[in-house]
Amino acid sequence: MTVMAFDRARLEILRTALDAALEDLHLIRSDDVHAAEAMRCVRSASRTLGDTCIPRVHDILTSTAMTWYKRAGAACDNATEAALVTARERRWEMVNDPLSGLGPPSPACRTFDEVLHQMRSGTLTAMSAPIDANGRALAHYTSLTFEPGTPFVLGQIDLRSNLDKLVDFFSDALPVGMRKHHTLTVYYLTNARVVSNVHTLTAYDRDEGPETDWDRGTEATVSGYMVIEDDSSVAEIVLPIGPEGSDPTAGQRLFSQESSGYSGVFYPDEPPVFEAVNREPSFGNPDVWTFTTSASPMVTGWGTWGL
Repeated sequence: MTVMAFDRARLEILRTALDAALEDLHLIRSDDVHAAEAMRCVRSASRTLGDTCIPRVHDILTSTAMTWYKRAGAACDNATEAALVTARERRWEMVNDPLSGLGPPSPACRTFDEVLHQMRSGTLTAMSAPIDANGRALAHYTSLTFEPGTPFVLGQIDLRSNLDKLVDFFSDALPVGMRKHHTLTVYYLTNARVVSNVHTLTAYDRDEGPETDWDRGTEATVSGYMVIEDDSSVAEIVLPIGPEGSDPTAGQRLFSQESSGYSGVFYPDEPPVFEAVNREPSFGNPDVWTFTTSASPMVTGWGTWGL
């Protein structure tokens, strides 16, 4: 399949509707003890929309992974021609698919539970960790940057404790609140590009990144399972607005501080073969994760190798 087609207008309408629904759900607040179960349902729906539905629609609109076909009929030579005819009839957008050789995970792809079980048992072998500078000034260390096409989500679990969930629930009605997000997500990557860069351990700006020896970079194409642990929190102080007895969830945010970070490990289907980075201009996917094990301060947006 070298051409993909989709109705962008209808997907944009869906995305707008989902955004509006999520905003409406965020406005629903109550500290009534009898509404506790209803508020839990509202929070669950908000997480489903915000963490699953909206990102999935966004990925479809911004990626080349969406394809469609129907069985070829008498007027079509094959399934590809059938898809082209249907796309033209429905006035869908059509573009050349730069990832035409890629596709969804094979039927042999493990399930979410199987990946977690085989991680713990040691059946899955992780990719070699980036080299650590061990805190030695001017020593070399490496980072691994992954550039997947469209990561396929196998599953996700909430790692928050019951106490964190309780604090998050009551933060809606209290002037001082703490919200915590802690999840473990397993993705399947197909033919992703991974780049290993060499850095020198010196002082550097977190936004600009460390000193990099671009001539020593290597790359490989890999398929396998990316396991990401995402941990973030938001602390805030809210000034209540309105007369006493009014909606306790209505207020003005006086202070807010966020912290976030992620760690992860990649389990390749086959050991990757790294070669010198090809500096010729070519099509490439944006990088999604960068990992290091160095003891140096991490760059903004970098994660730690390991779970």
